[in-house]
Amino acid sequence: MHWRSRLAPTPSGYLHLGNACNFLMTWLWIRHLGGELWLRIDDLDQARVRPEYIEDIFQQLDWLGLDTDQGPRSVTAFQQSWSQQLRIERYLRALTTLKNTGELYRCICSRRQWQALVGEGGRYPRTCRHHQYSAEQPGSWRIRLPEKATVCWQNWPSGQEELDLADEMGDFVIQRRDGQVAYQLASCLDDLDWQMNLLIRGVDLRSSTAAQFRLLRLLEPKRTPPAVLHHSLLTDEGNRKFSKSDGALSLHILKKQGYAPAAIYRSCAHWQHWPEASNVQSLNDLQQSFALALKQEP
Repeated sequence: MHWRSRLAPTPSGYLHLGNACNFLMTWLWIRHLGGELWLRIDDLDQARVRPEYIEDIFQQLDWLGLDTDQGPRSVTAFQQSWSQQLRIERYLRALTTLKNTGELYRCICSRRQWQALVGEGGRYPRTCRHHQYSAEQPGSWRIRLPEKATVCWQNWPSGQEELDLADEMGDFVIQRRDGQVAYQLASCLDDLDWQMNLLIRGVDLRSSTAAQFRLLRLLEPKRTPPAVLHHSLLTDEGNRKFSKSDGALSLHILKKQGYAPAAIYRSCAHWQHWPEASNVQSLNDLQQSFALALKQEP
């Protein structure tokens, strides 16, 4: 099999250590497999995108020494040929297809309204599910899930995983109130159109994996979903996952503080408990540590 994976950062903040470790793991796996690595920048939500965040993606990939085989190589190339804004018509055609299946319904609830019923951490309570609201009424489009919506996929490198999407996420949004298609649909279509067959992402995205594969089944029933490696999250001393709001751990700040890429490579190796992690001084050393770890696996 010819493997194809992607790096898919969102330019909503400066890249941090957690992003770097995900990038490194994806790069290591796809180079080990002799596959293709694509760069996809998820700039769908323009309200959160900043030009300096897009530039930061290219700067940090260059600093880490990570090459890609397809995708933009500069901010200009990205804006001219690779932005998700250029694919809006594609997303809307798929949305129409989903509407025609009868699997979507109009929801006129605001987030504040439905969260008042279930609490901030609760799932949408299906308030609008049995109503027939007009598309002209302000609102969003949600997917109608069965009471049990088990989604299965192939774990990488072996095994199977499943998740009950109805229990984990509920009837999730496909198109927002402002008319923007949701991340789940855009990501599903980008992976479908670019023929991705291996996704490497954090374990916090298991529900997104299930949501995107549910959409894939509706849009392309015969298409085999990608294999997925859900890795553990890199966390801080308080066991909190890194986020882009944590500026102290942004890669561009770490560089200013004098850190070299070797420190990031070692962080990645220690995070995964790979052999010789403390001796990693280069990207080649990290590849060797990764190779040793593969040999030790049962």
